Amino acid sequence: MILFNLKLTRIKKHKFVAYFILFTLLLGVVPYSKSFKTPANDNKGPLTINDTTHSTGKISNEDIHENSDARVVHGNSLIDANGDKIGDSLNDLINEYKSCNTNDDRDTIQASHLKETLLGSTSKKVEVIIDLNQEPTEDIISSLVVNYGAEIISVYTHVIYGIAANIPIENIEAIADMYEVTLIEQNTKAHRHLDTGAINIGARGNQYVWDAPTEVKGNSSYSIAILDTGIDTSHPDMENVIYFHDFTDLGYANGTTGVDFDHHGTHCASIVAGTGSADTNPYQINQTFSYEFTDTIGAFYTHWFEIKENSGDPNTVLNMTWDNSGGGSVNLSVVEKIGGSFYLVDAWVQSSSSPVINNVGKLSAGWYSVACIPDSEAAKTKNYSVQVTQEYNYTLNGESSGDPVFVGVAPNSNLVGLKVLNNDGVGTSAWLIDALDWISENGTKSLYNITVVSMSLGFEEVVGSVDTAVNNLVDSGFVCVSSAGNDGTNYGDSSILSPGTAKKCITVGAVNDAFEITYYSSNGNVTIQKPDVVAPGGTVADSGSNSPYNQIIAADSNNNETEIKGMPDVSPDDYVGLQGTSMAAPFIAGIAQLAIDKMIQNEGKIWTWSQANAMKIKQLICMGTWEVEGGETYDGDGDSTAQNPSLDRSGRDYVEGFGMARADAVIQSLNSTHSSQFINKEFYLDRRNDTHAGDQKVVVYPTDLEAGIQYNISVEVPATGDFDLILYNGDYNGTDGACTVNATSLTAGLGNNESILITPTSANTFYWSVRAVSGYGICRVSIKRPVDLTVDSNVTKLIASPNFDARLNCTFKDGGTGLPLVGKIIDVNTNLGTLNTSAETTDANGRIFLKLSAEEISGSSDIATITFSSTDPIFENFFQIEFVENDIPVLNEPGDIYYGESNSSAFYINWTITDNNHTADANYTVTVTGDDSSVTTGEWGVSERIDIDVSGLSLGTYYYTVEIEDGYGGEDTDMVNVTVAEFEYTLSVTTNVSYVVASDEVDVLLNCTFLYRGTDPANGASITISTDLGTLNTSIATTNAEGQIFLTVTGETITEPLIKANITFQAPSLDNLDITYKLDFVQNDIPILSNPLDIQFEEGINTAQIISWSITDIYYVDAANYTIIEVESGTEVANGTWTAGTPITLDVSDLTPGLYNYSIRIEDGYGGFDTDSVQILVTEPQGFNMIWLIPIGILSLIAIILILRRRKNKAEVLSEY
Repeated sequence: MILFNLKLTRIKKHKFVAYFILFTLLLGVVPYSKSFKTPANDNKGPLTINDTTHSTGKISNEDIHENSDARVVHGNSLIDANGDKIGDSLNDLINEYKSCNTNDDRDTIQASHLKETLLGSTSKKVEVIIDLNQEPTEDIISSLVVNYGAEIISVYTHVIYGIAANIPIENIEAIADMYEVTLIEQNTKAHRHLDTGAINIGARGNQYVWDAPTEVKGNSSYSIAILDTGIDTSHPDMENVIYFHDFTDLGYANGTTGVDFDHHGTHCASIVAGTGSADTNPYQINQTFSYEFTDTIGAFYTHWFEIKENSGDPNTVLNMTWDNSGGGSVNLSVVEKIGGSFYLVDAWVQSSSSPVINNVGKLSAGWYSVACIPDSEAAKTKNYSVQVTQEYNYTLNGESSGDPVFVGVAPNSNLVGLKVLNNDGVGTSAWLIDALDWISENGTKSLYNITVVSMSLGFEEVVGSVDTAVNNLVDSGFVCVSSAGNDGTNYGDSSILSPGTAKKCITVGAVNDAFEITYYSSNGNVTIQKPDVVAPGGTVADSGSNSPYNQIIAADSNNNETEIKGMPDVSPDDYVGLQGTSMAAPFIAGIAQLAIDKMIQNEGKIWTWSQANAMKIKQLICMGTWEVEGGETYDGDGDSTAQNPSLDRSGRDYVEGFGMARADAVIQSLNSTHSSQFINKEFYLDRRNDTHAGDQKVVVYPTDLEAGIQYNISVEVPATGDFDLILYNGDYNGTDGACTVNATSLTAGLGNNESILITPTSANTFYWSVRAVSGYGICRVSIKRPVDLTVDSNVTKLIASPNFDARLNCTFKDGGTGLPLVGKIIDVNTNLGTLNTSAETTDANGRIFLKLSAEEISGSSDIATITFSSTDPIFENFFQIEFVENDIPVLNEPGDIYYGESNSSAFYINWTITDNNHTADANYTVTVTGDDSSVTTGEWGVSERIDIDVSGLSLGTYYYTVEIEDGYGGEDTDMVNVTVAEFEYTLSVTTNVSYVVASDEVDVLLNCTFLYRGTDPANGASITISTDLGTLNTSIATTNAEGQIFLTVTGETITEPLIKANITFQAPSLDNLDITYKLDFVQNDIPILSNPLDIQFEEGINTAQIISWSITDIYYVDAANYTIIEVESGTEVANGTWTAGTPITLDVSDLTPGLYNYSIRIEDGYGGFDTDSVQILVTEPQGFNMIWLIPIGILSLIAIILILRRRKNKAEVLSEY
């Protein structure tokens, strides 16, 4: 509870109600306050061990004992630093007692804890547990009584060998010297350490647990023992309590009726297995808060409650009962916190009587606090209890089970209430061991059938006898669960103490609804490697938390009001919100009971009490976890150290252990089918909280793997998630029962797939797990035995045509042994083309044979994926072959060959082929025509080159034609000319024109190149040139470096249309070269103009007047020109160039009246020309003809007469009226 003096600003009405905030946080509240409404420790004081060995985390040799009987308790450095067989806290007490110098001093001991601990006034006695190395005998007990003045309280023979007794403090050291004594410990004091919780742990509304086809909700034949302050069996939710036993000194009757005057035990029992029977209204709940008014007028303690809206929309009603025996008055209302300030939600109800009722009305969804304020001196510090009837959503996150809201984790189970804490929530180690010993002796009896032991309590030190008793109870087949404690980070030291330090116990820390480690959850260290897991514990932190105020709501005892001893219960069958690891532990106890229920379903409706079964449950719970990465920063333990769990991705740390437990994952791990091979099993994981709190966070499944075979366990991770893959050994850790990681695949980042390869050395059961580290999405898990696939194909690519197919020889071998898979049915399918079968059985060599027929494709290529799969062994593999659209083979074009007849060198035509797709036997044919004829054939599919020898041919020209086919219908052809000449030298001539117009006005340029054997320039050679037509610019020239000479040939007039000019080149130095080049001379034709008609038009006419001349000519230069002249004036009106077929036009539309004569002349550039003339007559425009006035005048007169007659007739008609 937090103390506030409230300065309130009223929102709904413009009235100012003000109080000054006196305190923001009430410190120094009793550290074990069972109210849990204030951010304070829940159960115990600080760790008092000062041993340096402990602080460094080392364990001395004295911690290691070799005794075959586990019931013998031994000391270690955590509890007996000096090894004198006396517990450290008891030694401190003895030393303090010795420091008193006289007996009088000892009789009047002032040290408070000595006064509280020592019994009597003359012979100072202390309660101790004497641990023995054998079962207590009458001789040992008699010796303690007679020789050392012991008062025997209890004798333990089941979970430990020991005796609880009151011993004079001065005799303790002597007793420790007894051979049979292994350790003496002070009888230490123990302190006690729902709605969304069952969803957050993956039980409620889960398809694998509560909503499974065979529901997993506990078993009515088996019980969970609650070792706490008792259980109030009058509460309807506790109707499944079958037995109550009081081990304290209060003397309550044992039987079927239980009591709980503290409420802590009832609350814990409600979490683990409450039936929810009191929760009958589907629209609202009753929650009770009890305390005492502050000692300051106008101040109040916060009591937080949450409104969850539903269709019923009930009002919120406050009903407060208070002690008004001394008079005075009080105020009652509801406030909400906005930012850092509180605001009044509704008007105050002031009253001096009891009860006080305030109908607040309909509240919106959110968190609110009850404000109970003393309004007078007489009311200060008086007791009060206020019941809040509030709106609450009955159906949680769309679940289908329809259970009441406040149902425990395993509601079908029975409960056994063992009271080991008194009505103040305090107990002793003797009482706890009494209860543990009783369970060991009676728990397996059919009357009780206890399977799980839940302890939401803790001591102020490590108590060896308690831890040994708990470990031995686990060895007897009982699953033991303990809260970790509420001392937070505790300045870096371990704040987890007994019984949470018992190795085989499941020790539980706490998280809030945002999946953050709560500020109070106790941490372990390198020596005390706890907690094991975490579970919902609630929080009242109003800062440093992403889920403030969310306490765990569960049943409240009807025996009295929560925080007020002796105050009668004013709200029967109600619920109360608490926080603490005390609340987290029963969640795990409930999961353990669900796991036992599932094991019972699997194994024939019976539970076998054995160490193996109890440790297996712990192993599965530790595996069925997901890591919590964040922690509350609220400094509730005062050490300025925030909770900061590390993201280990596997394994455990000392803040959250293995992580937050999930019932769904634990139940999955008990799946009776241990599939060792499967493909793409889908699971949806979602790490988010709030509306996704119930979504699965972790998956755990068993798998049976054979020895010597390699398995590939893989996870296809969605792009929206970061998931880890963990493989656990099938056997639990023999020391503490926790899980052991075998292998991991922990790739950080979204969308990264995970994979583990394992080859077991022996056949065994393993557990694979997928954890959501961040994000969400569907993952696909596969376990495959690697199968090696080899595919031999007759083609590397398959032409996309139905006319072709591929032959596939497929061999399958075990990826681990390398042996052929014989007699296995292989399913095959393809996404492209057609297979000849859908399934084949492997032969003695592990082979199948397939034929893949091709099909047309839309693009240039596509990939056919042939998938091979089998159910024995389970695997999936594939082979890909490319479908390609056939391309056409392309031949190169080698140059023509020229050589002299006397040349004895080798000459080859080399054809190379470019083709991506062809058969191995693609063929070619070479046909030769010329002086001789022959045919050559062959295959080009291997070398992709065709070489033809053309050496030693006789004089002449040969034409070699090659035709190739690629075997798929594609083909190409090429031809090479081979010339065998008399000379080795060749001449090539290029000209600027293809012919010469026979006119002395025209020149032609000749570029003459002389080459040796068609390739090498004949430079520096003297060439004599002559012609029989036209005129050369020179008769002799010398070749340049490129073997060139340049000539100009001037044409001359010829009398025939075409004559070839023979230009002769002679070069004695070039092997007496004598070559004639022929050049065409053509007779020039005359250009002919068309003769357009003369034109006459009247000035101003709208029609365009155009003269258009067309031209006919064969030979003309590119810049052949024309000129147009107006003859009378001698003026040039147009000029330009012309092209045959394109008319020459002249627009004469704008001429004034008169007579014009236009003459045109065209020239072709070769001396040819033509002319033409056209006359244009433009006349004056004619005036208007007066004769048209006569008919116009007559018509106008007739119209006037008609109009006048019409008016007269109208006037006569009107006169008649």
